[in-house]
Amino acid sequence: MGLLDIIYARAGSLNPVSPPVGRYPHMMRDTETTMAMTERLLSFSGDDYSIINSENQETLMSVKGKVFSFHDRKNGNMLYNMSDKKLSTGEAFVVEDAKGMDVLSIKKKWSLGSKLVAYLLQDGDERQITLSGDFWGGSANIKDWEGRALAHIARDVVNVNEAAADQQTNEEEKNE
Repeated sequence: MGLLDIIYARAGSLNPVSPPVGRYPHMMRDTETTMAMTERLLSFSGDDYSIINSENQETLMSVKGKVFSFHDRKNGNMLYNMSDKKLSTGEAFVVEDAKGMDVLSIKKKWSLGSKLVAYLLQDGDERQITLSGDFWGGSANIKDWEGRALAHIARDVVNVNEAAADQQTNEEEKNE
């Protein structure tokens, strides 16, 4: 266990937060849910993913790397489009909804390990969410503006077959 593993260790199970953090109420849960993000083996862009519920293997979302947009599996509607933020200092991204309205802006911050700060527009208010962790070690925590844990991301130890096929899995435990 390295220094960053101790700093960014997961703090127990996740508890529901009130008010819920999210944009689509039908996708929010009041219990801890484990999801897995799996890369598609035969993807032309190399950046196509599926996000599945680990318990029942149901596909929750698909991510298409061509334009990096999220689609809701149930009816194929575009949920978000993510792109580089033009004319910004440092690394930054903007996330827009299907109508082209800004929903989230993401900025990389300097810290020990890795840290991203996202500014989420929810109910007309801008809320800050932080993702921090040891990405080299494969784990990170997502916290809301009050420091409450929203999610924990863990990358499985590299599997030779998955690495050779460029198909790795990340698991996220989430509670909104």
